[in-house]
Amino acid sequence: MASKKGTLEASFHDKGFKNTTTINLLKKQVEFYFGDPNLAKDRGLRRLIMQHDKGYIPVDSLFSFNKINSIMFDSDFSSLKDKKKALLEAIKRSELLKLNKKGDLVKRRIPFDSRLLQDSEFAAQVDKRMIYIENLPAFASHDLIAEIILKNDPGSTILHISLPRFSTK
Repeated sequence: MASKKGTLEASFHDKGFKNTTTINLLKKQVEFYFGDPNLAKDRGLRRLIMQHDKGYIPVDSLFSFNKINSIMFDSDFSSLKDKKKALLEAIKRSELLKLNKKGDLVKRRIPFDSRLLQDSEFAAQVDKRMIYIENLPAFASHDLIAEIILKNDPGSTILHISLPRFSTK
């Protein structure tokens, strides 16, 4: 049997990481951030992308995104080195994103078309597919919301669920 020593999968497995579910969650989340519907609404990320002449952003900047941190917090990755390896692996697995040669910057393979921002039909489609729910109980989780939606409409595709947490002070 050929040894997997040296591969990312093997190093994760050697450290007790039984599967790459976290990497797949990270991939899905980063792809969402760089997707047209999110970039149409996220001025901060668009601004960050526009700061680089080729549309790259620092991979490390993704650690400032709440959902990335939430995924990492719920994972087996304890060291920053392992978290960065997992994030880089997630990006490498993406068909939508690419890393620069050094591996410290990420961008979309197909650049965001800023003309979409003026396209009222595109904006209407984004808004048409968005669901806004108020007064959720504090225990509501992403998984619970997804389960409720899919139970009521099994054919649905959920791209993103945002659960803002507000201080109760």
